Amino acid sequence: MAEIGGTEMVKDEKKILVVDDDQLSLFVVGEYLDGTDYKYDFAENGDQAWNMLLEAPDKYSVIVLDRMMPRIDGIEILTRIKKEPTMAHIPVILQTAKATKEDYQEGTDAGAFYYLTKPFDKHLFLKVLNDALSQLD
Repeated sequence: MAEIGGTEMVKDEKKILVVDDDQLSLFVVGEYLDGTDYKYDFAENGDQAWNMLLEAPDKYSVIVLDRMMPRIDGIEILTRIKKEPTMAHIPVILQTAKATKEDYQEGTDAGAFYYLTKPFDKHLFLKVLNDALSQLD
């Protein structure tokens, strides 16, 4: 499984940042990604994720972002990403238990590539991830 925090990225490597304050959710996503060719890092909260993105805005090809986190939630991080010219192109997949029509609309209006509700299926997750990465080619 990936370490919390970042590592150097090889040129042209597609790397994923997974952000969630729930250790079980991080574990599940890590299990889904293990055995694939994807490289990934974890952030345990919005503050940590934002700092990682500011330190290396071109490091990540896709961000998988929990919507509900303390202090800085996923919508706030998504809004910051989309306002930052060096990051605005990065597809962001929101993952959340908030599943009302209004929640979905707020997420997509903020610029989410996809709004994935928990619990989610491994095959659906990897399909959405592949679709997001294919947008970069």
